[in-house]
Amino acid sequence: SNNSFGQLKSEKSVHDLVSYRETIERVFANKNVNFGSIQAIGFDMDYTIAPYNREYEILQFKLTIDNLISLFKYPEDIRNLEYDPDFAVKGLFLDTELGNLLKIDQFGRIHIGFHGHQELTEDQIDICYPNKTVPISILESESERYYLQSNAFAAPLLTLYTVLIDYFEEKQALKDPLNPQSKIRLQYMSIDQISPHQLNYESLFHDISAALVRIHGPKDKLKQLTQQDPSKYVIKSEKLPKMLKNLQKSGKITFLLTNSGFEYTNSVLTFLLGKDYKEYFDYIIVDAGKPTFFTGENTFREVLENGQLSFTSIGKNLCRNKIYAHGNQKEFCKILQLRTKDILYCGDHIVGDTGATKTELMRTLYIVPEIKQEILIQNEIGEMYHQLGKLETQRHSIEEKYCKQQREVLEKPKELQQIHHQINLLSKEIDCKFNCHFGSIFCTTWFKTWLGQYVELNSDLYTGELTNLVNYPPYYKFQQANDCNLTHLENIYDIIHHTKTDIQIKSVAMALDDDVKQVGEDHKSPNSMKLQHYLKKTNQILTNQDEVSNVETEYDKFK
Repeated sequence: SNNSFGQLKSEKSVHDLVSYRETIERVFANKNVNFGSIQAIGFDMDYTIAPYNREYEILQFKLTIDNLISLFKYPEDIRNLEYDPDFAVKGLFLDTELGNLLKIDQFGRIHIGFHGHQELTEDQIDICYPNKTVPISILESESERYYLQSNAFAAPLLTLYTVLIDYFEEKQALKDPLNPQSKIRLQYMSIDQISPHQLNYESLFHDISAALVRIHGPKDKLKQLTQQDPSKYVIKSEKLPKMLKNLQKSGKITFLLTNSGFEYTNSVLTFLLGKDYKEYFDYIIVDAGKPTFFTGENTFREVLENGQLSFTSIGKNLCRNKIYAHGNQKEFCKILQLRTKDILYCGDHIVGDTGATKTELMRTLYIVPEIKQEILIQNEIGEMYHQLGKLETQRHSIEEKYCKQQREVLEKPKELQQIHHQINLLSKEIDCKFNCHFGSIFCTTWFKTWLGQYVELNSDLYTGELTNLVNYPPYYKFQQANDCNLTHLENIYDIIHHTKTDIQIKSVAMALDDDVKQVGEDHKSPNSMKLQHYLKKTNQILTNQDEVSNVETEYDKFK
């Protein structure tokens, strides 16, 4: 009936209405974006239109080693070093002064540190970094010492850096006088302790970075090998052509904006979309030179069929079914006759692609493949988060108890030490589910990582796969979460918060129930009826912290 339909609608939450869409297929909103107002959508190619697989990471690792040997005269036997796909993750800071990899939260606090494959102890972190913290001002200034690895090329670079530190420090290790069969690796807590003849971590980083950059040139092996067999390295999706055509049918302008050159772009797009790939984009721009494209003034140049750049002026318009190079955002918007806020740009590099556009107000969609796996893991370990919520409630209860006795209690009580120990153990166990070395790339147990906050502040939308856009109609309104958490993390914090609140509700209900019994058998007396009213009201509360507090306050007044 109409009444029951109305009742159903009123009882449905926003999350219920999108429950048909798997969480891993969602596009998450950090800011409200009216998709219907977006008139043009742009795409990066590498790791956005064209996702790459694990083989591509291994190839980058090996080719970078080749360059270190041939160009920088590194020892030949580093060719034997193996790639560890499960070690480094996106979002770590590399301390180029001391050679450490650091997981840092949104407040600059260091939660995990590694030197090579050796995890730093809490004492070592405290010695290297006073208060286990790097000042936010230094991190925000993009200091040359601390380098944030935020793009898809982070894993090969960080992994190679790690294994080379192990390699060189093993060679510099001293024999243990008490055990001649073993060696002692030197450890440095500050730059002053490193002698002139020891490994220079900053030089190592610059060498690896330079060697890695040189494998990405248009004539370098990485591009050549990928063009020879794109199916070996590029992940092809049947959803991609459907998504692009749906966007075009809805009246939106689609364009490709990539730093890759014409020849490579042509090969990859032909593999993904066929020889008629130009039909899927209204405009194609190669060699864009991002992030300068968003702020610079380079002129557009037409790319001829032979791959050469035309010497003639493009005039005041870009023609469809033609390919262009270079250019700049200001001129492009003028040609499209659109404001930057009418354009959504999709990219995988939070700093180079999406972060660069924040000053220009272009809307952004950040592609971060790691989300899919993290969401699956979150769903698998829900019970662990429940347990963490219970432990936190116990900790809070114990601390409150001793707050009232603070003058008498001078040392940390044993029961509080035990609960802290249990929380730490469970937190580490949860971290290991995501990555056995560094945990989740988005959060620590209680806070967002530096990258997590950066994603929240510098992208309007984010998702695990670009083709998740196919799940949304062109008029959809993406709405940000009501709280301050990244949207895909809401389940974690909900579970912990609700577990704590459920326990508090039960404790209030038990206290009320005891008071009801003490009143006696006269259930019709005013006091008994009032107590039963509070008991019923408490049990009916779903999990709202404020409502629990209100009932407790009201009940205290009654008592």
